[in-house]
Amino acid sequence: MASKATNTTGNEAPFTCNILDKDGKDTEAELDEAFAASYRFKDDFIAPICVEARFLRKEFDLDRLHNIMQHLWMAGRPAPPRPLHHQILLRREVVISERLDMHLVWGRGCLFLKPIPRFLLIPDFWKTSFETDHVGTNDRGDPTAGTHRNVRECALGFLLSYTALVAHESDFHIAQDKHLVPAEVTWQKWRLFVREILTSSENLQWEVADRFMYGELRLTRLNLIYFFIGSFSRVYLPRWNSYGSFFKENTQFVIAATAYIVVILSALQVGLATQRLGENTLIQDLSYGFTIFSIVAPAIFVPLVLLAFCAGFVINWVWTEKTQKERMSLLGRSWSIRGKIGSHTGIKRGQETPAV
Repeated sequence: MASKATNTTGNEAPFTCNILDKDGKDTEAELDEAFAASYRFKDDFIAPICVEARFLRKEFDLDRLHNIMQHLWMAGRPAPPRPLHHQILLRREVVISERLDMHLVWGRGCLFLKPIPRFLLIPDFWKTSFETDHVGTNDRGDPTAGTHRNVRECALGFLLSYTALVAHESDFHIAQDKHLVPAEVTWQKWRLFVREILTSSENLQWEVADRFMYGELRLTRLNLIYFFIGSFSRVYLPRWNSYGSFFKENTQFVIAATAYIVVILSALQVGLATQRLGENTLIQDLSYGFTIFSIVAPAIFVPLVLLAFCAGFVINWVWTEKTQKERMSLLGRSWSIRGKIGSHTGIKRGQETPAV
């Protein structure tokens, strides 16, 4: 008989079984081993000595998606994600990303997935960590920033997405092969775990973050949304990782377009040489218009590519300069060469100790 659904609001865990149980190992020690070795905050790496609000906020940050929630319908459907075996069927390669806002984003033949953190599979973590002061804090630990989002809702929605991704035993083996679930988890334990989550509440869909009302999100659409609402200066995930790849892709487009134009112009030239088409006014007008287009289009497109390159270069240069100044101010040091050789040791030039 199926167990009666209960409410999982508050700090209660959505499951009771510990599928990471290691022969009665101390829960505190188990939790300590479940966190990452370090977290990055403002270009500094910090070891998670204890469960702090900023670590949870960093782990379950969905602000980038929640900021465009009203436009998210353009990037995906309000439905659970399809299982892993179906993603493989669609020729999508599973790529690991530890960022939750990249979880279930797909594009360029890839599906980005965040592996399940070990601490999320420990019931005691849910009971002790998702307290009021853990909700809505940013990287600086500011409790007033982002209070409209609940970290627990993000974590619950993330787990719920895996109940859809890993539905069959074949999905489970794919997940283990891609290191999406811990190695010690077995298929039998996973089935029990999923069953408890899905029966933990009668209104489970209402207890997750808004982002998880949608399943897979298309990367190209997210880039377009961010491009148009971000004053044309940013995207969700850059398409090009270097200036070389930018020019390479756009050059390929120019070459393909040129080949297409050449084929059309050749066909028009042959057609106009015949008596039937040569006297046709419509064909003559079409030839005239397409000839003008083939001259003007490259003259416009190439400068636009160069303009986009210059704009990107300037934006990156300004951002780098700004970041460098902020970093120097934070560390209280400069990147400039420190004077003469040996100045950092107090040895002046000409006073070096001769080699024996």
